[in-house]
Amino acid sequence: MGEGAAAIFARYRPELDAVLRDAIPSDSATPDLYDILRYHLGWLDDDLLPNRQKTGKMLRPTLCLLCAEAFTGNYQRALPAAAAVELLHNFSLIHDDIEDRGSQRHGRRTIWARWGEPLAVNAGDAMLILSEIALLRAPAYGADPSNVMAALRLLNQCCLALCEGQHLDLVLEGNPAINRDQYFEVISRKTGALLGCSAEIGVLCVGARGSQAEHYREFGTSLGIGFQIQDDVLGIWGDPNLTGKPPAADVSGRKVTLPVIEALRWASPDVAEFISAVYRSDSPSPGDVAEVVGQLTALGVREVVEEEASRIIAHGIEELEAASPLDGPAADLRALAQALVGRVS
Repeated sequence: MGEGAAAIFARYRPELDAVLRDAIPSDSATPDLYDILRYHLGWLDDDLLPNRQKTGKMLRPTLCLLCAEAFTGNYQRALPAAAAVELLHNFSLIHDDIEDRGSQRHGRRTIWARWGEPLAVNAGDAMLILSEIALLRAPAYGADPSNVMAALRLLNQCCLALCEGQHLDLVLEGNPAINRDQYFEVISRKTGALLGCSAEIGVLCVGARGSQAEHYREFGTSLGIGFQIQDDVLGIWGDPNLTGKPPAADVSGRKVTLPVIEALRWASPDVAEFISAVYRSDSPSPGDVAEVVGQLTALGVREVVEEEASRIIAHGIEELEAASPLDGPAADLRALAQALVGRVS
């Protein structure tokens, strides 16, 4: 992302790090469980020693805090909510890696690949519960308890949407007959729901209600959908050195995303049949993967879907403006939204 977005992420980072680290127990009968979580969060290295390398951008908690600041001019009451959405996101990643057989994330072994499936499932469950406990600390940060209850309900609704989206994703996996409606059902319940929750939960904790909260949710949801489309672009054309994933990971993993759906709509019958056959195969060869990527590139679908992502982000910004946000944070939210399109990692 651009320099402007990097500065936005850096602004909240010290407080976010503090509240997140406080959410992971340090005094427990099972310290190795929490070391697994710290490893996943990037705080421990491969030797389970403190990691001095930079961890993720923390898009979701940053969005949460920025929306709270845009609504009231103050974000501190939303810090526990920001921690909650980040932990919820990471719960979903741990379980997704198991279900998708993903062995690498950010260039490191995933939890199940290192510790095995049983411990990984248990660690993901722990991360989910810790997200709720983190949110329940919000009254200590000045949030009204009734607002926190509304936020807790939203967090659980989001978790259920994530489960629904993952169910659809697993059922449809590798099926080249997936259509646009099915694709958008999946990403709306996964990335869209989580970013929508991140935006709304922040303003709920600082007192927003009704249409104001809904505008922020729609803004976040649009960002999530646009973000996922761009993520799907990177899953095919992304630089492994920047994404931390293998080359064309979504093609080798037979993940039917929007570029593939668009390609199958516009390709000649022979090309469409070749792409479909690769996605129906159990394990595509490197040569077949490279050929699919070449065909997608030649069809120009990357440009088509990136333009669609830009239109969706623009709709989200319209929803933001309808909420009458404060000028400074609103400018940062617009910059953050624009940075999601065309990103390289």
